[in-house]
Amino acid sequence: MCCEKLPYFPKCFVCGQENPIGLKMVFEYDKKSDSVKSRVTFREDHVGYEDIIHGGLAVTVMDEAMAWMSIKKTGLMCLTESMKVNFKKAVRSNVEYRVAATVEKSDADRVWMRASIIDPDNNICASAESVFVIMKGRRSQMMNEKMKKH
Repeated sequence: MCCEKLPYFPKCFVCGQENPIGLKMVFEYDKKSDSVKSRVTFREDHVGYEDIIHGGLAVTVMDEAMAWMSIKKTGLMCLTESMKVNFKKAVRSNVEYRVAATVEKSDADRVWMRASIIDPDNNICASAESVFVIMKGRRSQMMNEKMKKH
């Protein structure tokens, strides 16, 4: 990929490098495009029907990308408050997808985000808009202390 590798939470299903059933995604911050990016290849045990990935997993990886982008933007931990998702094309197993997230705007308490899953032909398969709440104080510091570097 490119850029600055972001840390991870060891047991996280999406980014955790120590989760035996996790996706082990590596997220990177691209300063040029001011976005967080990653790649993911879903396995056959992630399907909802035939070779189509369960929609909840597609949402999960977009949520994770937006979370890391909001953390990068604010320097604080952020939690999903709401999300709207659009599925445009099936996300399938055994295909490498790109995941990207950007900040639309932010204020002192919230960050408005966008994310997408993009197939090898550069088609947007799923997109999301989300609002994240910025965690402040000791809780954010405690979560930050549990992150590990690649």
